[in-house]
Amino acid sequence: MLGGHCTRLGSSSCSWHQPRRVSRGCSSGTMTATAAPATGPDASSAASTEPASTSGEAPFQQSNVGYCKQCSDALIDFSSNGYHPLSTAGADDSDEGKPSATLISMPTSSRCQASNGCEDDVVEESALEELATKPPSDFWRAFLALLFMFTGMTMTAVSLIFVHERVPSSPPLPDVLLTRVTHIPWALDVCEYLLIVTLAATYITAFLHRHRWVVLRRIFFMIGMLFSYRSVTIFVTALPNPSPTYYCEPKQSGSLGFEQIFARLLRLGSGGGFSINGNHVYCGDYIFSGHTAILTLGYLVIREYTSPRLTVLHWTSWIVSLTGVGFLVLSHGHYTIDIVLGYWITTRLWWMYHTAANFAGQRTHGYFRQACWWRAFLFFEADRRYSYGPLPYEFDLPWPTRIRAAAAAAHQLARCRHSAAELAAQTCHKLGLL
Repeated sequence: MLGGHCTRLGSSSCSWHQPRRVSRGCSSGTMTATAAPATGPDASSAASTEPASTSGEAPFQQSNVGYCKQCSDALIDFSSNGYHPLSTAGADDSDEGKPSATLISMPTSSRCQASNGCEDDVVEESALEELATKPPSDFWRAFLALLFMFTGMTMTAVSLIFVHERVPSSPPLPDVLLTRVTHIPWALDVCEYLLIVTLAATYITAFLHRHRWVVLRRIFFMIGMLFSYRSVTIFVTALPNPSPTYYCEPKQSGSLGFEQIFARLLRLGSGGGFSINGNHVYCGDYIFSGHTAILTLGYLVIREYTSPRLTVLHWTSWIVSLTGVGFLVLSHGHYTIDIVLGYWITTRLWWMYHTAANFAGQRTHGYFRQACWWRAFLFFEADRRYSYGPLPYEFDLPWPTRIRAAAAAAHQLARCRHSAAELAAQTCHKLGLL
């Protein structure tokens, strides 16, 4: 481990900060290491270059770094045993077998001008600290939003369980689009496969985003709100089945007991709300279309949180979502009004939420404050109260914070160690010690 760390000071400079623990002979703010006596043929030249005082200023101001008498040995010692030419931390007067080093008296924070080395690849100290001390509130808010999403889904399933007993046995209602489209029974399976692809792309985008917990909690909250709305619209109005071939479980004679409700709830939950696995056998969840809502939401997530330059990804997501809705119409799985309302409610909720999240004025005097979900919005977006605007298009692998911080620090130290070794060698060469 190095005795100091390097932070960016400019486009081509770095500053070495010495550790708090220094060896004997050091005073606060200045490192005053004693020069080892020079012997051999280099004694005269070394004596001529020794500092006249220990006032804290280095006599060689061009590079302002420590110099060593035996540079090659010191650099090997620096790279293998944790020594470097800018610090005496960890050195012991009793150490034997170590190459003697003569260090110039210098401030504890000295700037080294480097044309290469600690430049583009150096991670700033502030960025490392932010990476290592990232507030955990984002995760817990995302977890609460996940619970809210499951609550909304449970409410929708319970509404479907009850409304299934009230679905009329009459023929489908007149629909201007369904009456003109040929019914294709397998089209609903294609729609749900495209829905699964959209969900996978949506969550991959969220997990790879640098602010993944912010994106995930917004997705969870949106889905929770959509299914909460849907549980109400399903329960209040029971429509006849629009598909003549869709299988509906026979109705229960008499009232439903708790065991029957719980068994139906488990069956719906085990299938994830999809009909391709044969578990969605209850009818009546028509207003509004959950398939359309999720397909629309997936496209909005990809469009919002990825760079505008990824036009191919955006167009592909839009085509997949639109194709899924088209196959939903061909399957007669929903009435046209269900699809229209699913799109309308999803887009308005998304735009309202992100307008309030990205513009500060909406939180103080905007009409969005009258929405039923406003208090929940303030809770989930509390950590961005003073930093408005869209999230940056930044992505990284979802490694744990400590692993990412350690990898960034290791890369930084390796670059700075290489730069410090080059600077020490150049200094020794200029002083004629090599």
